[in-house]
Amino acid sequence: MGWRRERFEWGKLLEEQLLNLISSVQWSTEGCDKMVWLGNEKQEYSVKVGYSMLNLEDQMLSLEVFEMLWNLKVVPSAIVCV
Repeated sequence: MGWRRERFEWGKLLEEQLLNLISSVQWSTEGCDKMVWLGNEKQEYSVKVGYSMLNLEDQMLSLEVFEMLWNLKVVPSAIVCV
């Protein structure tokens, strides 16, 4: 089965990069797979820890955005409007 239409060049490039990345992975057949949550020392997920991590991520992103905005060379009123 083939593609319904010809793919874009950027899509072909992304596919090639993905295949190169996957082929470089050393897979192990020993042991068993296990999902681990890295948000706390117990390595167990809880809604409280997940919520805290999301809030922290939002705060960090907000800081970056505001820092970028205030460093722009535009009229201050335009920044406040944004």
